[in-house]
Amino acid sequence: MENQFKERFRKLNPLELVATFNKNLNRSWDIDERRQFLETLRKEFEKRNICIENITSPFAIRSNGFIMNKQSEAVYVAKKVIPKKDLTRQIPITLLLDSEYEQHECVYLNPKLVLIDEPIIDMRKYLEHGCSPILFAVQHDKVQTVFNVTGIRDMYLIGFKFSNQIKSVNLINGRKEHVLQLAIPSKTLLFLPQKLILEFNTFLLAKRQSIEKFLNDIHSIQLLPTYKTPKS
Repeated sequence: MENQFKERFRKLNPLELVATFNKNLNRSWDIDERRQFLETLRKEFEKRNICIENITSPFAIRSNGFIMNKQSEAVYVAKKVIPKKDLTRQIPITLLLDSEYEQHECVYLNPKLVLIDEPIIDMRKYLEHGCSPILFAVQHDKVQTVFNVTGIRDMYLIGFKFSNQIKSVNLINGRKEHVLQLAIPSKTLLFLPQKLILEFNTFLLAKRQSIEKFLNDIHSIQLLPTYKTPKS
C-alpha cells in the first residue's frame, strides 16, 4: 500500500499534493491505511523541501503529526503549506538575489497575498493607489494563467517555478503591448499582446523602482519559503 501511495504522490505537483491532503481531512478509513497515507505524504513534502509546519503539530501523534480537521484546509504558497484560516492580506517574504557583485543579497518585502483560483485574471482590480507589492499564488490546476495587464505601467511581474526559482521577469509598460524580458539566462526582449500567458505557480508584482536596480547584474532570484518578519 505504501508503495502505491509513494508512486502516486511522486507524480503529483505541489498543488496536487495539497489538494490530496485537503480531500482526505475528514475521510474514514482503515487505521493502517491512514498511517501509510500520511507517512508517505509527509515524506513527499519533506523530499521537496516544502514547509508544512503550519499544518502539523508534535502533539498530533495519531495522524503522523498532521492536524486533520476542517480548520486545516490548506493552500500552497511559495513552497509553504498554509491553512486558509491563517491567511492575511499581507505577509512578509524574502527575495534571495544572486548577482555578479552581490552574492546572496536578501530583499525583504511585505506583499499583499492574492490567491488565484481561476486561470484568467484581470490584474487591475487588485491594484491600489501606491500599492505595495502583490504576491499572486496560483491554486488552480490549469497549465497556464492568463493575466490581463491593460493599463498597468512601470511594474514588474516576476514568475517563479514550483522550486521558487525565477522563471521570468515581465516589464509591464502600460501601452497596447508590453515588454516580456526573459531574465534568466538570455535576457531576450519580446513584444507581446496585452494578455500575458504564463505557466508558473507564484508571481510577484512590484513597482519598477523597487526592483529594477537588481535586474542588470542578476543571475538568479529565489523566493524563500518564510513568512516570518526579519529581526532588525
